[in-house]
Amino acid sequence: SCWDSSPPGVGHSRLSWEGVELRPQPGESSEIKNPELVINRIRPNMVKKGEMMDVDDIVDLLSIDLIGVVPDDEYIITQTNKGEPVIQNKKAPAGKAYIEIAKRVLGEKIEITIPGREKGFFARLKQIFRKK
Repeated sequence: SCWDSSPPGVGHSRLSWEGVELRPQPGESSEIKNPELVINRIRPNMVKKGEMMDVDDIVDLLSIDLIGVVPDDEYIITQTNKGEPVIQNKKAPAGKAYIEIAKRVLGEKIEITIPGREKGFFARLKQIFRKK
């Protein structure tokens, strides 16, 4: 699968997992400054089973700032079949993720939603103790 550092058209650098290749977008210089990472098509059930890397492991491995996580989402297919952007469907988790990413790119300081991860104080405690 491929992880992009930004939504298409935003003008940030792109990161491809196949060979971990950084390449500039058209019009950018070949020197990549401050790449940012979007993890695309994450499947929480596969992460839990150990069949897919966890978001934290990916970020640690690549050492790139994370700006968003987009879940693998059936609404992508249904919206594409209708010829409509996924962000128009308020039920689409991927659409919500793209909107959050766009807000971060524009400078808003909002928490990154990680699909399948519990939220709140006790969830964070559980995660801390699970890592040890």
